[in-house]
Amino acid sequence: PASPGVALLQLKLQLLLSYCTNIAFYLLLKASGRPVRDHPVVASLLRHRVLIDRLAPLDKAMRYRVQKLLQTAADGATAAPTDADADELRH
Repeated sequence: PASPGVALLQLKLQLLLSYCTNIAFYLLLKASGRPVRDHPVVASLLRHRVLIDRLAPLDKAMRYRVQKLLQTAADGATAAPTDADADELRH
């Protein structure tokens, strides 16, 4: 099983890919002159946008944790990661 951090990243990437696909379809409808106001793709785009916004705080927290670990590595920390470091990435 993937760690929570990897699962979050996978979820975010799948969500963004689906969002982009729906945007492309929306633009195709608009370019072909078809009405989009009541089309289901609009509801799908709104739903995706809400989910992306809900993921933002988790994404921000994960970004902070990853940057903190990268900074520790860049500072020349040669000690093995502690259990606390591993726990921090799991949450």
